[in-house]
Amino acid sequence: MEVFGEQKNNEIKRKAFKEQLINKAINYHLKGEMSEAIKYYKYCFKEGFKDHRIFSNYGLILQGAGKYKEAEISIRKAIQLKPDFSDAHFNLGIVFISLGELKEAEISIRKAIQLKPEFANYHCNLGNILINLSQFKEAEISTRKAIQLKPDFVLAHFNLGKILINQGKLKESEIALLKAIKLKPDFSEAHFLLGSILISLGKLVEAEKYTRKAIELNPELSEAYCNLGSILISLGKLIEAEKYTRKAIELNPESSEAYCNLGNILKELYKLDAAEIYTRKAIELNPELSEAYCNLGNILQELDKLEEAEFALGKAIEKNPYLSKAYLSLSLFKNTKNNKWKNKLFSDKILKPQREIDLIDIYFARANISEERSNFSQASKYFLKANNINRSLYGSDYESTILKIKNFEKDWDNNLSNLNKKENNKTIIFIVGMPRSGKTITESILACNDQVIKCGESAALEKAIKIFLERKEKSFKPNLYKLFIENTEIQDPGKSIICITTPMNFIYTGLIASEISSAKIIYCYRNPLDNIKEIYKKNMGSKHTYSCSIIESSNLWIKVHQLMKKYKNKFNSKIYNLDYDDLVTDTENKIENLVKWLGWENDKKYLKPNLDKSTTRSTKCLDSKIINKEEISSWKNYESLLKPAIEKFTSDPNLKNLFKY
Repeated sequence: MEVFGEQKNNEIKRKAFKEQLINKAINYHLKGEMSEAIKYYKYCFKEGFKDHRIFSNYGLILQGAGKYKEAEISIRKAIQLKPDFSDAHFNLGIVFISLGELKEAEISIRKAIQLKPEFANYHCNLGNILINLSQFKEAEISTRKAIQLKPDFVLAHFNLGKILINQGKLKESEIALLKAIKLKPDFSEAHFLLGSILISLGKLVEAEKYTRKAIELNPELSEAYCNLGSILISLGKLIEAEKYTRKAIELNPESSEAYCNLGNILKELYKLDAAEIYTRKAIELNPELSEAYCNLGNILQELDKLEEAEFALGKAIEKNPYLSKAYLSLSLFKNTKNNKWKNKLFSDKILKPQREIDLIDIYFARANISEERSNFSQASKYFLKANNINRSLYGSDYESTILKIKNFEKDWDNNLSNLNKKENNKTIIFIVGMPRSGKTITESILACNDQVIKCGESAALEKAIKIFLERKEKSFKPNLYKLFIENTEIQDPGKSIICITTPMNFIYTGLIASEISSAKIIYCYRNPLDNIKEIYKKNMGSKHTYSCSIIESSNLWIKVHQLMKKYKNKFNSKIYNLDYDDLVTDTENKIENLVKWLGWENDKKYLKPNLDKSTTRSTKCLDSKIINKEEISSWKNYESLLKPAIEKFTSDPNLKNLFKY
C-alpha cells in the first residue's frame, strides 16, 4: 500500500511539474519572449510530454521562423494527440497559407469551424483564404458571419470592404471600411483602401482626405502616395500629383504601378515623350501589367503612333483578356487591322468576371463598334445599358448642378475699377459650354498662337472661386485674377495668354466677367440633339453624371443656353458665341472672326491646328489637322433613343428654332 501511495504521489508531482513547464512555455509565448518560449517547449519535448498544446504552439513558432514543413509536422502531431483541438486545425490552416496551399488551408480552417463554430476569428480567416481563391461570394458569407459573432471585429470589417470591392459593390464597401476606421481610427490600411474606393465612386475630395490620413499614419506606404497622385490628377492638381507619385517611386523603386501612374500624369501634362518612357519602365518592371500596356497604347495614340498604339492595346488584352479599359480604347480606333478582340468583346464570356464599373466600359465599347458597323439600334441598346449602370453606381449630379447655377446666377458687384490692372498681365480665355460642344477643338485652334498656354480641363477656377468667396465673406477684398493664376500651376510664365476649357465654368460666367478684367469668354454650343447624343455616347464615369439621362441633359442644355444668352446681353464685349456647326462647315470665316474678336492678327496657321485625339477618335479621318464634319446632324441615327429630347424641343416654339429637325 505504501509503494502504491508513493507511486501515486510521484505521478501527481510529475503532472504538476509538467503543467508548470507547459504554462511557462505558453506564458513566454504569449508575452512574445520567443527565445524563452522555445527553450521551455524543447524542455517539454525532452521530458517526453505528449501534450497537444506544446506541439501546436511550437508549430506556430516554426511557422513564424519560416520553417513551414517542420511547423506542419509539429501541428499534425498536436491533432494526432487531440483530434478535436480546434486551434490546432486552425493553426495548421495558417501554415498551409504560408506554404501557398490554399485549398488545404481551407479544409483545415473549415474543420476548426466545425469544432468551434462560435469563434469569429476562424470565420474571418476562412474569408481571407476564400478572397485569395477568388471565391468572393463565399468569402463574404464567412466574413459577415465573423462580424455577426463579433460586431466590433475591426479586421473583419476591413476584409469585408476588400471583398465587396472585388464584387464591384463599392458603396457597401465604403460602409464596411468606414466601420473599420470608426473602430480603429489609426488603421492606415483601411484609410488607404477607403481612399481607393472613393476614387472609383467619384468622391475625390473625400478620397484625398482618407489617402492623406493613410500617409500621415504610415509615411512609408508607397501605395498611398501612388493613389494620392491618381486623385490629384482627377482634381486637376497635376504638379502635386507628379510630386507624390515620384515619392511613391522613391519609397519603392520597383513599383510598376507608380511608374504607370507617373506616365499617366505626364500624359496629362502633355509631356508625351517622358510619359512613354515611364510607362515602358512600368512594363519593364512588370511585363504582365496589362494596365501599363493599355496606358502606353493611349500615349502612343496621342503621339500619332497609331500602329504601335493598337499593338500595345492588343498586348494589354493578351495579358488580361478581361481588361475593359483596353477594349474601350480600341473601340475608338477606326479601321483596326486586328478583329479578334472584337469577337471577345461581344462574347458572353467576357461579361462574367466584370465588376459593374467595368461593365460600363464593355458596353460603351460594344456600342462604339456597333455604331462603326452602322448598327445604330444595337448601339443604342448598349449605350442605354452602359448609362443605366453608370447611373446606378454614381447617381445624378443634375439637381446639384442646377442648384449651383442658381446660386451663381446673380448680378455680381462689378469691381473692375478697383482692380490693379498691372496685376492682370495675362489674358485669360475661358472656353465654356456643355461637354462635347467643341471646346477642345477651339482650344487647339487658339493654341496655334505661340503665346497660348493650354490648361485644358483645369480645376483652377473652381479652387480660386472657393477661396475668393471665403475671403469675401470675411470682408476682405480678394483678387480673383491673382487667385486663379496661383492655382493654375503654370510652368511657362513667359507666355501671355491662358486658355482653359473646363465645361462647368459656364456656371461662373457672371463672376468671371465682373471680377477679371483680362478675361475673355468663348461660349461653345452646337445643335442640341447632336450635343445630347454625343454626351450620352461618352463614358463620363463619375463626372457629369446627368449625362446618363437624355431628359436631364436636354434640360441642362436649355438652362445653359438661356444662362449664356443672359450673360451675353450683360457682358457683350467679353463673351463670344461660337456655333460648332458653323465652325466645322465654314471654318475659314469663323476662325477669322474669332481671331479678330480676340484682337489677334489673322494667320493661316489657325486653319491647321494640332487637334486633341479626343476630337478625332470618333471619326474615320486619321489626319489630326483636319476638323471633323461627320457629326453634323448625326443625331438622326438615334431618333428612337433621343425621343424624349426631340419631344421637348419640338413641343416648345421657343426651343424649336435652336436646331434643324
